[in-house]
Amino acid sequence: MRINKLIMVTLAVLCINFILVPIFYLLITTEPFSFLEILKDKEFWASVQISFLGAFCSSIIGLFMGLPFGFLVARKNFPAKSILESITFLPIVIPHVAVGIMLLCFFSKIGIPIVDTVWGIIVAMCFVSISYSISSCIMGFRSVDPELEWTARSLGASASYTFFRITLPLVFPYIARGFILSFARALSEVGAILIIAYYPKSIPVLIYERFENFGLRKAVPITSFVILLSLFIFSLIIFLERRSAKNKEKKYVF
Repeated sequence: MRINKLIMVTLAVLCINFILVPIFYLLITTEPFSFLEILKDKEFWASVQISFLGAFCSSIIGLFMGLPFGFLVARKNFPAKSILESITFLPIVIPHVAVGIMLLCFFSKIGIPIVDTVWGIIVAMCFVSISYSISSCIMGFRSVDPELEWTARSLGASASYTFFRITLPLVFPYIARGFILSFARALSEVGAILIIAYYPKSIPVLIYERFENFGLRKAVPITSFVILLSLFIFSLIIFLERRSAKNKEKKYVF
């Protein structure tokens, strides 16, 4: 029994170290003055602006579509429900270079220009990240006990009041978590964007270009910045998960 526990602990430590050691190694070995160079790099800040704008817009679009779909899947029974839910995970499993080619063919066919445009970046980001918004919304609506809503309705609350004042606040931490995960995934996308819109350059494309043209010396500072940003987003996710747990403990009086 002790041997099994020792093996489990050893594997757990190896897993954590496999994730953390390369991250912290890169951060602590990045030369401090290189960050000063990044702060003066206009191309870098332009890529930050493009990436954040694209990730924000794509996450909003994904949430706008994912929220009603999540409610439908979580609360309604209809034919092929499980198939439709499975389809929402396709963007995760399709290679993202293939996503870029697929979207490029489709939008070219219908006559909408997306090549080397911000709209092309948003479309690519939205496609690869929308699964996270949908799955989080589904989890959120499934976490709310329908009896809570039925109780509110039996006490005279309208359907819209029950949804917006009771259900939605309980689901909100899941919605926020889905938005953040979608934002993070969109921010890191490179494969589809390289095919659709190399310009204007997003952060991952800029990292790729700097590495190809100048090697590690120019790519490492930007990479370190992206890692720090990812750590911030991770901390925000943990905070929202804890807030979600606290919300579940609250009692509602109607």
